Amino acid sequence: MALPDKIVSCNNCPESLWFRKARAICDYNSAIGEAIRLLKYNSKEVMAKPLAKLMFESMPKLLPGEGYDYIIPVPLHKKRQRKRGYNQMELIGKWLSRTTGIPIESHSLIKKKNNQSQTKLGPKERIENVRDAFDISDPSTIIGKKILLIDDVMTTGATANECARILAKKGKTRHVDIFTLTRRLKGDDFNDPV
Repeated sequence: MALPDKIVSCNNCPESLWFRKARAICDYNSAIGEAIRLLKYNSKEVMAKPLAKLMFESMPKLLPGEGYDYIIPVPLHKKRQRKRGYNQMELIGKWLSRTTGIPIESHSLIKKKNNQSQTKLGPKERIENVRDAFDISDPSTIIGKKILLIDDVMTTGATANECARILAKKGKTRHVDIFTLTRRLKGDDFNDPV
């Protein structure tokens, strides 16, 4: 996969941000968005490695000079992960960790609430839906650490922001940056599954 020419900016994130910055490689309505759908909904685990490669190749442009202590993938609730068979972002994160040398930490941040899917919710409903959905299992690993939180899609930023809030407040991290493969822009059809 080739790097996109355009960097997608955040234009409808929650008002109170708990992360330092958020970067996305491209728009969700792209070949990368299709690769994500294949990975998430069609059990095409083979897509994890090229998607991680794309993230790795984008890091110098989107996150220049950053030094992170850990890559943390946005977790799935255990029921959803059991149903899917894997967390797509953990698969991508493992490949990204191998290429960057940044350790992956997939046990500290957990999803404790099996909330409804965000796909059919508006921006305010999304914030409410993920409130208190995440927790920290053991903060000792991440206290004072610089975290790169990774996810496949950022729509309103509600999930990323809630994860960053929990990492900051309960995990006492130094800072959290968000890095996603794609960004859904205001006006996109949010009913498409992500």
